Amino acid sequence: MHGRAVAKGRAYDNHFVSVVTIRDRRITHWRDYLDPLAVLDALGIPFPARS
Repeated sequence: MHGRAVAKGRAYDNHFVSVVTIRDRRITHWRDYLDPLAVLDALGIPFPARS
């Protein structure tokens, strides 16, 4: 995903994955995982250094 933080005008790239469970041809569970640090960085919010 590519975006721009409106508050700061900074561009960011973020990767995510969706895990979907399907039973009887119906979605029974959906969960998205993303990198929240990419969003914080685009907003200019400090966070601990990655290791």
